[in-house]
Amino acid sequence: GNTSTQTITITVLDVAEVQTLLNNIKPQIKEDLQTFAFQSLQDTVRSHEQFLAMEEWECEDIEWEENKGLDVSEDQLGGFYGEEFNNCLHQYRMRYNVGYSLAAVNSGDPVSRLHGTVMVERNLNEESKLGLALTGAYTDNNKLSSYSNSDISDQSLALTLYGRQILNENSYLSAYFSQGWADYDFRLNSSNGLTVTGTPTGERQVFGLAGTYQNLFYDRPYEIDIRFSRAIEKIGTVNVTATDGSTSLDDQIQLGILDTNRLSIPVSLQVHQSEITEENNFHQTEAVAGLLCQDQKMTSSSLTCGHQLGIHWQKTHDQKEYQLRYDYSQVQHSDSHSIQGHYTHLLDEEN
Repeated sequence: GNTSTQTITITVLDVAEVQTLLNNIKPQIKEDLQTFAFQSLQDTVRSHEQFLAMEEWECEDIEWEENKGLDVSEDQLGGFYGEEFNNCLHQYRMRYNVGYSLAAVNSGDPVSRLHGTVMVERNLNEESKLGLALTGAYTDNNKLSSYSNSDISDQSLALTLYGRQILNENSYLSAYFSQGWADYDFRLNSSNGLTVTGTPTGERQVFGLAGTYQNLFYDRPYEIDIRFSRAIEKIGTVNVTATDGSTSLDDQIQLGILDTNRLSIPVSLQVHQSEITEENNFHQTEAVAGLLCQDQKMTSSSLTCGHQLGIHWQKTHDQKEYQLRYDYSQVQHSDSHSIQGHYTHLLDEEN
């Protein structure tokens, strides 16, 4: 019979060639990873602002409530603010917060995140309180901005100490400090035929300070806050693996230290207040608007300002508090949406 010979050519890149291909795309990978981590850090600062913005009404006395414009008496409050005031002061409170955010930095692809917080706190006296919180956040199925065939996710965990000090009947100070960690996981397929994977890890410190002033505007309670937060994330050196399918190479990318600042000046006004029942049940709605300034670039700490809007609903029922919050902000070419649910109750309460 006839015999034919076919030649199949298989090209195998050696390690040096894979290294050259990886070196060509390492600067872009570095920039994309830093951009994603910077956005994650900003979202952490945004969610941590809850420690500066929580409502404080559970153990406040009658005079404080009257200054907020609530027309109530000690009898109407059913003793919760009266004879039980001192008991409330010495009880621990549990707070739970679950949120969803959607944010885009510098007109990039929006990134959605789920985050949740468990808090335990108590009043040290009538003017001050202290709390401890554990916060977790997660996002998945995102892309690196320069690679359409890519995937990156992150999950973070943080332990936060927060407190508040009442200065007088109209103002108070709040502060928090948080220590946390973020784990990233990415994979990309580049146009030069390489697949690159890595699992960076970052160590985060976040702190915030706020001053709050409360008063009445045409018999409606309003509040002005000045909040400043700063976050630092140390990622350092990232180990990556590059492969062309037959040859693999381990290498490193230096991501360094990221930081971001946030200055938030919201003004909230009560737009609706229901009647307070004998069991101290009521609900209210607040509208929020104000100034928001934050860093837009990883390479410089230069605040760029925009605006923020929000609507907050709160219900108090049987010595428990429920809140729903929607907030929107836009700074230059970056915007974000946030929805949060909040629940508070007393430990060892008598029902």
